[in-house]
Amino acid sequence: MARNMILYRGSLKSCNYGCSYCPFAKRPSSPSELLKDRENWMRFVGHLETQNERLETLSGQTDTFSEPYGAVMVVPYGEALIHDYYWEGLARLSRMGTMEAVGAQTNLSFDIGRQLTIFKESGGMKEKLRVWATFHPEMTTVSLFAEQCRKLLSAGIRICAGAVGVPENLETLRRLKEALPGGCCLWINRMDGLNRRYTEEEQQAFLRIDPWFYRELHVKKAMPEQCPGRLFVESDGRMRRCTISAPPEGNWYDTGGTETLPCRKKACTCYLAYGGRMDCVERTAFGRWPLFRIPWSPRAVFIDVDGTLIPENGLVEDRLLSHPGISMEWLDFFKRESRTRSLFLATSLPWKEAAAKCRSILPYISGGVFAGGAHVVFRSGNNQPGNRHSTKDHSGNDRLEIFHTFDAPWLPQLSALQSDSRFRLRLFEHEGRPYKLTLTRPEKRGWRQEELNAVTGRLTPGAFRCFTERGNLQIVSREVDKGSGVRELCALMGIDARETAALGDSKEDIAMFRTCGYGIAVKGGSLKAAAEADFISECCPRDIRFHTPAPH
Repeated sequence: MARNMILYRGSLKSCNYGCSYCPFAKRPSSPSELLKDRENWMRFVGHLETQNERLETLSGQTDTFSEPYGAVMVVPYGEALIHDYYWEGLARLSRMGTMEAVGAQTNLSFDIGRQLTIFKESGGMKEKLRVWATFHPEMTTVSLFAEQCRKLLSAGIRICAGAVGVPENLETLRRLKEALPGGCCLWINRMDGLNRRYTEEEQQAFLRIDPWFYRELHVKKAMPEQCPGRLFVESDGRMRRCTISAPPEGNWYDTGGTETLPCRKKACTCYLAYGGRMDCVERTAFGRWPLFRIPWSPRAVFIDVDGTLIPENGLVEDRLLSHPGISMEWLDFFKRESRTRSLFLATSLPWKEAAAKCRSILPYISGGVFAGGAHVVFRSGNNQPGNRHSTKDHSGNDRLEIFHTFDAPWLPQLSALQSDSRFRLRLFEHEGRPYKLTLTRPEKRGWRQEELNAVTGRLTPGAFRCFTERGNLQIVSREVDKGSGVRELCALMGIDARETAALGDSKEDIAMFRTCGYGIAVKGGSLKAAAEADFISECCPRDIRFHTPAPH
C-alpha cells in the first residue's frame, strides 16, 4: 500500500463561532446528527486500524512496509475539536505504527487542558499530533488566540496559525504575528470574496507577514499527475483527489485507491490543493506532510537541475523567466531561502555547464554536487590537502573544490570506439586526471544493453559506476554519487545530513534522497510513468522534525 496523505471531512456542519461570512456560524447540531458524525468518524478510524494490522503483519515478513503509511488531517466544515470523540479518534490513529502524523483544522476555541487529557487517556502519541489553527478576529482577540497557541506548544504539540488575508485586518494580523510564540508560523490565505485584486501595497504588507503568501496570488495549473497518494474522504466513504477536485465517486471502504480519481479542475486554487502536490516548493519548508503547514527547517537544500529546476522541455508554466529555463518562481525561492539556509545544486552536469544553465541563481547557491558526485564545490576559504582544490569563482569568492579522479588506461581503446559505436566521448579532467567520462548520443536513440556491455566491458571490473540518462552514458568512480557529494558538503559545513532536504526527479537522485533527512521526488522529468509509484515510495526516507522559531 502506497504512502498517503488523507483528508477527512465528516458530516459535521455546526460551529460554536458566529463569523459573519460563514454558513455554519452558530449552527448547533442535534444529538442525532452528532451521533451520526461520531459513527462515521469511528468507522473511518476503525478501517485504518484494520489496514494498520494487516501492514504490520506484512512488515514482519518483509521490509516493504517498514515506512509509515501516511498522515490524516480532519478538515471539517464546522468545528470538530470541541467534540471529545474527535480527540479519541485522533489518539487511536496516532497509536498506529504505520501512521506518522494526525491532526485537524480548528478555530482553537476548545479547552486545551481538558481535550489533551482526553487525547492522552485514549493512548494518544502527542509527538504525532498536528494542529492547524485559524484566527477569526470577529470571534476572539489576539492575546487569547496567541495564549492558546502558547499552551499547545508548551504541551509539546506542533502547531501552525493563520488567517484570511482581509485588508481591513492588516494591523490586527501584524499584532498577531508579534504576539505568537516562537515556533508558531503565521500563514495568510487569499480572500476569495475580495472581488478585486490586492493592491501592490497590500500584497507587500501580507508578504511581510507571510513570505509564502505569493503562492496564494499565483494560481497553479491543475496537474493530477503531481498528486499521487492523495485522498479526500467524505463521511460516507466517497472519495475525491483533494478538497476542490471533481465530485466524489467510488467508495474508500470498497477500494481505498486514488489511481482512477479524476481532477477536472483547471487550477489549484487553495492551499489544500496546491500544498499537497509533488512539485510544491513549500515542501522544503513544511517537510514530508506540508498540508499541516508546520515549518520544518532544513539547514541545507540540494536541488537537481535538469527535470527538476529546469523542466525537461525547457518550458516554464508561468512564462516568466529570469534566465532561459529558470522560472521567476524558482528565482524568488532561491532569493528568499538563501537568507536562512544553504542551497546547493546536485546534478550529473559538469560545473561549468550547470553554472551556465543556472546563471541567474548562482549568487544564491553555496556550491553543489556535480558530475554525478565526482566534483563537489563549496564556497569556503579553507584550503585542504589531498584531492581538495581551492580557487576563486566569478564573483571573487573562495571556492573549495573536491575532485574524485581515477586511472583510465583503457581510455584510448574507448576513444577508438566512437566512430563504429556512434557516440561522442567527452572527457572531464582535473590536473590531467579524468574524474568523469560522458558518452553522448541523441536521447531518442539511447543505449541498448549490448551496446552498454561493449563499453563497460573494457573498464576495470568493479572500479566504476556507470549510468545512463537523457542519451548519455556516464562513467565515474564507483565511490561517488549524489549521496556521497551531499555527505562531503555536510562534513565541510559541520552539519548532520539528516538536517538537509533534497529535490530531484530521477533514479539518479535516490542516493541523495537516502542521505538527506527529507527527499522530494518531483514527478515527471526522466521518470517513466510505469516506475513512478515505486520511485516515489522508495525516495521518501526518514523525516527529521525540527521546531523552528518563526521569524518576527
